[in-house]
Amino acid sequence: MSESHFTHVFKRYTGTSPYEYLIKYRINHSKFLLKQSVIPIGDIAEAVGFKNVNNYIREFKKLVGTTPLKYRNYWSE
Repeated sequence: MSESHFTHVFKRYTGTSPYEYLIKYRINHSKFLLKQSVIPIGDIAEAVGFKNVNNYIREFKKLVGTTPLKYRNYWSE
């Protein structure tokens, strides 16, 4: 199966591209870690697969609507 065919089939069944699916999966896992731990945000970014913490924060804010720190603070109050 070619890469483009896989992408087409994946998007047809999930409604999203493989890349978007992966980013959403990583952000959802990081939300769990932010709620359940005191691990530094940079370490969480790395643990879920982001090599650059700024990219992580940008993607998190785009999907969740707030920064990881504000998200953590909301759930820890």
